[in-house]
Amino acid sequence: MQPLASIRHAIHEQFEIPHEQLQTLTLAALLELAVKHLQQQGQSTKLVLILDQFEQFFIRQRYQQDRKAFVEALTHWYQHPEHSVKIMMSVCNDFIGRMYELQNTLGYTLAPNQNFMLTSFESSEAATVFKTIVGIDNIAYEGMLAEALNTDALVSASDGLIAPADLQILAWMVASGDDLEQRCTTLSAMKKTSDTQVLQNLFLQQLLDLCQTEKQRQTVLKVLLGMIDLDNNISAGSLTETELQ
Repeated sequence: MQPLASIRHAIHEQFEIPHEQLQTLTLAALLELAVKHLQQQGQSTKLVLILDQFEQFFIRQRYQQDRKAFVEALTHWYQHPEHSVKIMMSVCNDFIGRMYELQNTLGYTLAPNQNFMLTSFESSEAATVFKTIVGIDNIAYEGMLAEALNTDALVSASDGLIAPADLQILAWMVASGDDLEQRCTTLSAMKKTSDTQVLQNLFLQQLLDLCQTEKQRQTVLKVLLGMIDLDNNISAGSLTETELQ
């Protein structure tokens, strides 16, 4: 999916603005419309656009010519500093060097307080994040937290830290339990192995168990494989129905 199409969809979802009103707007016009919507709602007009997994921009638009339109849209936005919108991009380590294309074209450099490395969590930090995640859904977790965050399935053997992705998967799995006993069963299964991939394996197995027939299971497996960029060992990003087929 093209970045501008993804941004239009996000604005439609967040602000419930009809798609028809967004289709012909440029990036700057889209962000201006979002700010005006906030003003009409009496909310803060400080807007942050987060472009997550931005490495997909370079993977899906492999040639510089394919990236030109969105880079020009970013340049137009950047050259009008009177706006109240900030853009935050996240990119995996292997693609950090590709960001120089944007920096050179837009003419900006990142100061130390504008460039962040997202690292894994210490156990105490992970506990705080976990409490916040499960607290949103009012999930009972008493007696499980210390057990969960000290299990070998969560703590990396290489650095003794807990990866954010693993913590999110744990929260999803805990949330999927019908009751506290079932959630504890999930955590007990995790403790039986020191395989660092156990969380991902258990999570994927839960998804496959929802399939009622072998045909459905094979379809889900094909979709999952289609969403993996095996050449770069990363997510293939958002795919359309036609692309998946």
